Amino acid sequence: MNVDANGSGNPAGLFRARAAAQVVAVLARHLPPLVGVFAYGWSVGQFLVCAVFNTTWQIGVIAATNIVVSERLATRSMPDASQRARDLWRLAMIALVAALFLGALFGWITVVVATQGDSHTFDRALLIPLAMTISAGLVAVSTQYRADLAAQVAEATRKARDQPAIFALLASAAIIWFISAQFAQSGPHVAFALAIALTALFILRDLRPDFLRRILPLGGS
Repeated sequence: MNVDANGSGNPAGLFRARAAAQVVAVLARHLPPLVGVFAYGWSVGQFLVCAVFNTTWQIGVIAATNIVVSERLATRSMPDASQRARDLWRLAMIALVAALFLGALFGWITVVVATQGDSHTFDRALLIPLAMTISAGLVAVSTQYRADLAAQVAEATRKARDQPAIFALLASAAIIWFISAQFAQSGPHVAFALAIALTALFILRDLRPDFLRRILPLGGS
């Protein structure tokens, strides 16, 4: 029988519930932009803004979690409820700043290429999928934060664990950058097909973070 982060038994039912929750969180993060494209006439630019932010947000979350957990473990004391709340708030702020910085640094080219002539890219409708992306990430990071603290996971172990996910995110960012030009030059039907393909890739990436590392040469074995 597996043992969870609190040292208690982890029956199959609990494992299935956690796996189901992970799938729901991933779908909640990635399907709204695709629904926006097909049901509400979103532009390519709006879809790509969500894709870029989704990627940079997840990178920020992983980095922020490691920072906050390392600092907390250095105190050699388990936080109480109020300290956990402060940790999670600080973690969210670090992740958000990192996501916006990375998005501005690397994602603007993608958006500019795909949004030529589109004045409605940054519409209020974007707030819904972006809020779902942030919410899904915070639920996942809260669980990871508590598990890492309870298990006293060493920094080296956390870095080794997160490396496949980071690689997959960076690889998908490169794919977004490459495919944005195809979005801009293609007709609506091809753009829809590319949006479906990207969404499927992102879902697979998050459910199987080792996938891109296995299929891309730079990923190693």
